[in-house]
Amino acid sequence: MDNAQMIKRFCSRLVAIERRAVLTMECYRLEVSRFLEFLKEKSIPLVSADVTTLSEYLVMRSKTEKIDSRYIAKAIYALGSFSRSAIDEGLVNENPAIILEIPKRKAS
Repeated sequence: MDNAQMIKRFCSRLVAIERRAVLTMECYRLEVSRFLEFLKEKSIPLVSADVTTLSEYLVMRSKTEKIDSRYIAKAIYALGSFSRSAIDEGLVNENPAIILEIPKRKAS
């Protein structure tokens, strides 16, 4: 299954099964698309993506795009949801996102 098919099936699942809002689905779609592109650039198959790979991706996003801890948390939720979907599809065996620590929101 190619990346476009994976993303399409994931988005359908988000709306139909997980009952996510369209805006949430779109945010998750963008995040997963970026992650899959990162894997492609690094020549890492999805099945080999582990917690280190996810951490490297988030560090890269944090450095290049200056995303804050709130956005990193959203990215972790998106990647975790995608991993659960990929497990159900038989594409991967485990969800490395569950090991990642969700950043705490900074008090304003």
